[in-house]
Amino acid sequence: MHTITVVLFANFREVTGIKKLELEMPTDATVRDVKQELLKRYPRLRTHFATMTTVVNKHNVILDGDLLPLNAELMLMPPLGGG
Repeated sequence: MHTITVVLFANFREVTGIKKLELEMPTDATVRDVKQELLKRYPRLRTHFATMTTVVNKHNVILDGDLLPLNAELMLMPPLGGG
């Protein structure tokens, strides 16, 4: 087991009412596993997952099936835009 820090931005923060939480996850946890755990705690997040950007350790965009490094910081935010 290891600790994943989840940082929530924008609509994710609004839905949960929190900025950050820590989850104890198996060492082979994926982004999908973290999302499933979050949905157990905050079912209303489901509608926001389809358009979210997932960043690990402040620099890598990762996919649902990717393994999380030990003691990762996972950031969930709405899609990045601009122009």
